[in-house]
Amino acid sequence: MDLTQNEFKLFQTFISDKSGIYFNERKSDSLKISLLSRVKSKRFENFAQYYDYLKFHPEGSTEFKKVISLITVNETRFFRNSDHFKIFKKYIIPELIDKKLQGKNHEQPSFAIWSAGCATGEEPYSIAMSLLDIMDSKGFLNTQIMGTDIDEKALIQTQRGIYRQNSLRNIDDNYTNRYFKKVGSQFKLSEKIKNMVNFKHHNLMHLPYPIFQSRMWDIIFCRNVIIYFKTSTVRKVIRNLYNCLNDGGYLFVGYSESLFNISEDFSPVQIDNTFVYKKETKKQPRKIIRISKPIMIQTPTQIQQSILKDNPKILYNEAFELFIKEDFDKALDKTVKFLQKEPDNTNGHFLIGRLYLEKGLFEQSASEFKRVIKNDSLFAQAYYFLGITYERLNQSEEAIKQFKKALFVDKKFALAYFNLALLFQTYGDKNEALRGYKNAIKCFRQIPAEEPLEFSGGFTVKILMETCQRNMRQLQKD
Repeated sequence: MDLTQNEFKLFQTFISDKSGIYFNERKSDSLKISLLSRVKSKRFENFAQYYDYLKFHPEGSTEFKKVISLITVNETRFFRNSDHFKIFKKYIIPELIDKKLQGKNHEQPSFAIWSAGCATGEEPYSIAMSLLDIMDSKGFLNTQIMGTDIDEKALIQTQRGIYRQNSLRNIDDNYTNRYFKKVGSQFKLSEKIKNMVNFKHHNLMHLPYPIFQSRMWDIIFCRNVIIYFKTSTVRKVIRNLYNCLNDGGYLFVGYSESLFNISEDFSPVQIDNTFVYKKETKKQPRKIIRISKPIMIQTPTQIQQSILKDNPKILYNEAFELFIKEDFDKALDKTVKFLQKEPDNTNGHFLIGRLYLEKGLFEQSASEFKRVIKNDSLFAQAYYFLGITYERLNQSEEAIKQFKKALFVDKKFALAYFNLALLFQTYGDKNEALRGYKNAIKCFRQIPAEEPLEFSGGFTVKILMETCQRNMRQLQKD
């Protein structure tokens, strides 16, 4: 069943108008795959009939909720982008506490925090755990946290509070031990944390935006949401978020998101190499506010430790450990220092390439991976990540070439087969896609099913195999 260009345009406009989610032309096949199951489930003969049903039938709004569950990306984890939570605890909440304590009544300070686009709840629950750390030291409890999402199916998961190991892969053991109970292969969140968060269905395309008990928000997290919107939609959403914040309030957006050329209302604030946005009380010329750590005078012992830390091997190991923990800014600083000492180190350039990729600096990451390949033409992982970089740059033909080069070097590179298959499926090459998925499955079967696969972003082999099998079934039906 084909999705014509005209039908794609109709769905593209309809979905964008109702949800803000925008599918460009390169994602037409991805949209087709997402919609096809609903078309067949409702027993329509073509996509045009399904479009008419969504737009004009009384049950269309209910059906659209199922479409949203298919097209939204709910892959997240606790304490994702950990630097945000560090500055949240260390700088922003203490600053707001001091500000509130300067009020006339000196009442116990209260906070209202909104997690917009919270998916299955990991973000607002991470906020709650972070706040409990501060409550223990500051002695305040009057905090209100709300999580909202457009996907009602995802919100059901937030109420259950049961998560797979993959969602906890970056969480501190202290939090795991205090707030989770293992149930079989999954983890159940404590009622103490669940009770700190209220959840509500909300579509960022609709006004009014939520407020909590007739008050504005002190902090809004809206991370990895606006990347799915077109620019005109992003401007409207950011303006609405601005209007929902108290003066002096903060907005967190994702690492790969920026308000550059989007909004002049917020002041960018740099804290420990991480950016957030602040709503200033008075209108001031837009400038970057920098908050840094105080200068500390080192003792002789600290100086000796500093010398040891400048050892190249130690620097690299620390950088890699920070990368695993997703502390990307600190990892980048240490990797740069490492490469200053060993400028031709292949592993160092590979690591910095991956760091640039994580931070959305795709041109820089491509340059680093090319340098690695020039130094070592048999470095299969460098070809693979160069392919991923070209994907992010929407250069699919180049991405395919690099994945094939990775497989030429390493014929058992499962993720290279997997990503090749996804690209071929997107571009309608059914035979090549099926061949890629079959080869990926053959490689996956040689790895323990519950083991997170290296370079997969924490996904287990089992989940990746199930994705291959599901996509193959879909291809064989078409």
